[in-house]
Amino acid sequence: IASAVGDPNRTMISVPNRFVFSFVMPLVTLSTGVLLLALLAPSPSFLHRIFGFAPMVWLGRISYGLYLWHWVVHHAVVKWGWGGKVWGNSLGLVLSIGAAAASYYGLERPFLKLKSRRRPAAEKALP
Repeated sequence: IASAVGDPNRTMISVPNRFVFSFVMPLVTLSTGVLLLALLAPSPSFLHRIFGFAPMVWLGRISYGLYLWHWVVHHAVVKWGWGGKVWGNSLGLVLSIGAAAASYYGLERPFLKLKSRRRPAAEKALP
């Protein structure tokens, strides 16, 4: 595998993916950096209003669960033969958000509450 990755004549990346990896992904990365710099600006802007919108804030709260669950849900949707279809992708998005919300409210929040209960006792023990 290492020799195939290192040798440009023997690559495992197909031609359409070469475009994605050499142009699209760097463009997305650069755009993300520009977006973050714009959000760090001290004066409120249109971007601040978009990311301050309640549904966006909620998606930010469940984002870790979304990161964890989207892959599982995507592969399930593809395995069921629904991948690549608009309704299949939409179903995958809804199921991913649902799984992330269930994970956030059922697991993440209770454990965060336990952490906040234990923290004061641990801080008192410090010199």
